[in-house]
Amino acid sequence: MRKTIFYFIRNGNLTGIAVVLALLMGFFVITASLYLFINQNFRIIGASIGLAIMAFGGYASRAKTLGLKPFDNSYKKAKESYKKEDKK
Repeated sequence: MRKTIFYFIRNGNLTGIAVVLALLMGFFVITASLYLFINQNFRIIGASIGLAIMAFGGYASRAKTLGLKPFDNSYKKAKESYKKEDKK
């Protein structure tokens, strides 16, 4: 289980395969919801979920390009640094 996570997250970023899979999965959810659901409300919900998955992949690739690490524990270090400054 832990080893498979390293295929998708490396150094606090999604890998290229994970980004491509997210984009393809989002596209598949959008097209499947438009062709399989008869009810208009289900089509809108399915397309929205697919769009959210694609946006997640797009933002993750942008973060990787800019060198940001969205899946990192650096926020814990920042919280601790603020606590130390408040006590002084």
